[in-house]
Amino acid sequence: FIIVFIMATALFLLAPFVIPLVFGNAFSASSLMLQIILPGIVILTFFRVLSGQLAGMGKPQVTLYIFAPALVINILLNFLWIPGYGGKGAAMASNVSYLMGSLGYWIYYARLHHLSLFELFHFRKTDFDSLNNLIKKISKKWTS
Repeated sequence: FIIVFIMATALFLLAPFVIPLVFGNAFSASSLMLQIILPGIVILTFFRVLSGQLAGMGKPQVTLYIFAPALVINILLNFLWIPGYGGKGAAMASNVSYLMGSLGYWIYYARLHHLSLFELFHFRKTDFDSLNNLIKKISKKWTS
């Protein structure tokens, strides 16, 4: 989650420069849509971690039960927002549905494991050890 957050933040800041450089000026406007949808993508990574664990526990159907309503909301919001806001409206609709689905997963997972809702976001020192090790490996490769 932390790595995705860092990468999304960098992409958010660089999108106005990178998109036209890579795809040409005709796609400059899409950098704003990318910036709009990035928070939803970061939120969606939280869901992906929990859904993988629940699928491993033999509960893959939970994804369907939780994300089906989010899909319906996404479709409805697309009908409402795309005519007025275009691609930005589609990105906003996706963010809302990603947030709703992830919140549903968060609540379900916390109840299943008898955790408070905020325990899943309580970072410990050990949570950062793997990130620290990754940074060390990358820096060793660059400096050798």
